[in-house]
Amino acid sequence: MQKLWRLTNELTAQLVFNRNATLELKQQLADLQAKTSQAPPLYFGGQYQGSINDQADYRLRIANERLKEENSQLQEQVREYERWMEYIMTKFRLQNFAMAQSRKEAMHEAYKMAEQGGEAAMRLQEENTILQSRLSDLSTVARKAIHEEYYTTESLIESLETENQALREMLGVAEGNGGAVKGRISFHPGTGQFFGDEEDEDEGRARRGGNRVSFPSTGTGSNVASSGSEPDEQQQHQQQPRRTQGFHPLSIQTGLGTPSSSVSSTTSPTSSSWSSSTTASSPTTADRFKSISPPLEDASQGQLEK
Repeated sequence: MQKLWRLTNELTAQLVFNRNATLELKQQLADLQAKTSQAPPLYFGGQYQGSINDQADYRLRIANERLKEENSQLQEQVREYERWMEYIMTKFRLQNFAMAQSRKEAMHEAYKMAEQGGEAAMRLQEENTILQSRLSDLSTVARKAIHEEYYTTESLIESLETENQALREMLGVAEGNGGAVKGRISFHPGTGQFFGDEEDEDEGRARRGGNRVSFPSTGTGSNVASSGSEPDEQQQHQQQPRRTQGFHPLSIQTGLGTPSSSVSSTTSPTSSSWSSSTTASSPTTADRFKSISPPLEDASQGQLEK
């Protein structure tokens, strides 16, 4: 491109120079013609005067031919210059058009990418908002579930403690009730008797199969017999040697023939066995305990009075 511009400048300078030279030659020719026309005629003889005119005409013709040749060369150079200028301008126009098209396409692509980026950003913002709302809902639900589970557990523990205390009071093993029961006492509702030893329990079970209530052994206290038993049997049970046993869990067997009617628990309200047994029980089971169990405090007081 720089070479073309340099060549164009050289051709332009040469064309200007040739034009100036042509104008000077034309001016000189006009001056000569004016001088020849104004000069007085010379009378040296006819032949000599004719030869001088012929020489002048010959020189003028030679100068004219030279000028015409130079003029034709200059015109050819001008035409060549015009062709090159047209070619250069065509290339320049094409290059400018291509650059304008590429710039326009680049700007259009940039606008399109910016629009797509804006849409993607809006989409991501909407998704982020949705995810934040979902996370907020999940955190709210989790806090609510933890809160409800905590208070449900606390209320369950309180209800189990209340139920444990009620069962202890109902069965006569509450604290401050004349001491704990020593040994293992079994009550058979069929006979209305308490059995303090395992042999008596086996004998009572063989005679009367049915519901039975067993009390734990803590190593202190005394055996308690039923007030409704016969005097001979009570005396026989009192005369039997009492075994010293360790702590036994409180077991209640109702003999109702269903798995849910059997409840096994310890005297501690916080143990896992007590929780499992009390959760499996129901108010109807407690009513059955009340219906099949005699008042143990009255029975104990009656036995002590005897």
